[in-house]
Order: sequence, then structure tokens, then C-alpha cells
Amino acid sequence: YQFLLAPRFAQNARLNFHWLAADAPSEIEMTTKPARNPVCGWIVPNNLDSTLSIYDQQGKTLGSLDRAGNWRAAPGGFGIPDVASISNPHLRKLVEYLLNQGESFQQQFLSTLDNSLATIDPEGFALHSTLALLIGRPMAVVRATFSLEVKGLPVCDPTVKIESADQEVPTYGYTEVKVPIRLGDYQQLNDGLVGYWRETAADNDEGYDYEGNIFYAPQSNLSNDSLIQTEAEGLVYFEQTVDAPPQGVTMLIDPRGTIHATCGFLPNRELTLPSENYTTALQSMEVNFLATPMLCDRQTDMTIDIHDGDQLDPPAFDASSGLAIPVPQQANAVWSWVSLSGDEWSETTDIEAVNPTATFSEPQQLYEGWLQLSRAQEE
Repeated sequence: YQFLLAPRFAQNARLNFHWLAADAPSEIEMTTKPARNPVCGWIVPNNLDSTLSIYDQQGKTLGSLDRAGNWRAAPGGFGIPDVASISNPHLRKLVEYLLNQGESFQQQFLSTLDNSLATIDPEGFALHSTLALLIGRPMAVVRATFSLEVKGLPVCDPTVKIESADQEVPTYGYTEVKVPIRLGDYQQLNDGLVGYWRETAADNDEGYDYEGNIFYAPQSNLSNDSLIQTEAEGLVYFEQTVDAPPQGVTMLIDPRGTIHATCGFLPNRELTLPSENYTTALQSMEVNFLATPMLCDRQTDMTIDIHDGDQLDPPAFDASSGLAIPVPQQANAVWSWVSLSGDEWSETTDIEAVNPTATFSEPQQLYEGWLQLSRAQEE
């Protein structure tokens, strides 16, 4: 009789899958609870504006990428003027990559993220009721590395007589066998992988580039962009050998989920981000919505002189009187209106309720600004 057995290694082996610290380019975290935070920053899709909001590791808003693929500093004067000012090199590299791909990629990328997030439903979703989760799904930018490792030296043919230390030992090339490794598991709702980029060694400040500039999104639907590869276009997996150096990846993940690495030869490996690495950041996030133009009652103390040929800035809201804007109420959250007049930013939380009763017409005014949703300060 013939018995077909699954392929296995001839000696003890394991699949390594570890976090990389966000502030140390080559330091590998060897425990399930990393001593240093692996989160490089955050990306939050804003489907209302078709933008990508960028946050640093602590959840502070830096700016956003608009639908045309341009960088916009965060309103209120608290963001950064350009991408070069992003302090974390790995987050900065990712944002520069997105800027360089153009407008068509931006739209496909947003659709791909939306498709991937629709397949993710972490077990602990009810434990994290933050503002960002009400508006979008914050994705952590993290890096990890994986490799294949055997215990001790590779086994060799026992019939070969070893006569010197420098003698080549025949292993018949089994340490060069390519083993497929799949990152993420779309059949598990608890899997938090949204997508990833493979890293390849490069002579630059970060020490790596994104291989082929391809974004791999195994859990998403078919994409029309050549730089986005999904499971619908074919199996998405790595090929790794025992002799090969560790493979690095930059991942977008739902921090509440678990990241799975599957190998048919060895037991699966999992990575879970400890809650202390992301809870504070999620609670600190502020969400901005561009509201332009906003038609409201003209403030009684506002006078505008118009002369032929004059170009006036959009009127700024005077915080001394309220502005009536219909906004939904959120528990433990506060809405504010942020506007820019010339070079001066103004912000107010004095937003009045809209009167639903029909009234006689009053002078109206167009305003330009942002609606900002932030966490209410605890007393």
C-alpha cells in the first residue's frame, strides 16, 4: 500500500513572526507583548470626503490626503505643513508612497480598504467605543518580520564521513526549498489584516523599499489597479526558505484583531497588538469634516464692505455668538467649528441647535470651515 504524507521538515523547525519596533528600524521584538510600541502611525479613511486622515503614534492629527492625492495640513494650525515633517520615518515613507501613486490609485486604494474592512469583525469590538470608530475604521501602520528556522545546524546525510570542520556537508538542498506562507486569514472575522507591502532591501534612509510598489490586500475584491493585488486575482502568498534572510512587511491592520501567518509545513503563528499600544491613541483622535460652503444666518455684528475689484477672504465665524449647524449628538463627544481668516485660525464649540420651525427669511451668510468632532474633556 502507498501512503501519501504531507511534506514536513526532517528536523525541528519553526515559523518566526515578530513585531518590529516603530522607533528602531532593525530591532525585532521577541515577545507577544512588545516592550516598544510597534505602531508607526494611523490611517483613517474618511468616506464622506474621500480622503485619508493621517495620525501619529499618539493619535494626533497631522493632515490628510485628498481625493486628488494632495497633502492637506490638519485644520486649526495643529497639523504639519508637508509630508517631510512627519517624524516617524516609516509613516513618512508610506505617506510619500501614497502621494506618488496619483489620483486614480487613491480612489482604488480607498475602495480596496473599504472592501477589506468589511470582512473584519474583531471579537473585542464592543470594548472600544472611540470617536474614530464612529466615523471610520482606524488602521494602524505596523511592521513585522518572519522567517523559517531549524533547530541547530541543518541535518545532513549520516553516511557521509566528516573529516574537517570546513568540509561541506551535503543537505541535498532542503534548506533551499521554497515554502509558501500566507499572511492573513480571510475566513476568520477576527483576522485584522487589511493589507500589506513587502519590503525589499534598498540603499536609502529607511533601508528598504516596497517591492514593486504593490499593495497586497488578500481579503479585498478584484481591483482594476495593477499596483493592488487581491485574492480574487490569484493566491497571495510568500515563498520563504530556511537559508533566506527574514522577510519584512509593512502592514495596515485593525488593531483589535489578530494577524495570522499560515504555513502548510509548520504550525500557524499569530500576532496580537496589546491594548495599551493603541487604546490611548484611539481615544485621542479628532475627526475633521470639510464643510464648505455652510449657509447660516448672518451674525448681527458682522458688516462687510464690498468695493469693485476687491477680493475678500471667506468670513470667519465670530466665537462671541453661536452658529446654527445641524450635527448629530454623540456621547462623550463635542462638536466644534474651525475656520481660517487670512492667517488666523478660530475655533468655537458654541454651536446652536437648528430651529426646525419655519420663520421669516433673515439675512444669510456663507461660511467656510471644518466641523471637528473630539472627545469631551472629563471634569
